[in-house]
Amino acid sequence: MNQDENSFGFRMQAVSAGKCPSCGGSDLIRGLEMNQGVEVGTFGFRYRTAKIFVGTEKLNAELCRSCGTVVRFYVKETNRNWVQKE
Repeated sequence: MNQDENSFGFRMQAVSAGKCPSCGGSDLIRGLEMNQGVEVGTFGFRYRTAKIFVGTEKLNAELCRSCGTVVRFYVKETNRNWVQKE
């Protein structure tokens, strides 16, 4: 594994602020919300709101208008009691 790969073997590429890593374009659409149909249920990261209740934080994305690359996924609220696989 070289220094550009993470522990899963995926190649990591540095992203310049406001630039697409694929085409170098700067026409990014920010704040897109990921959505799933009713049949699938909620899509996002799970967090605990109380001992027995679980919520889901929606995923948001930045998309390059020039080439269609999803530049990054992110959540708006980061201060959660995230459910992690043990």
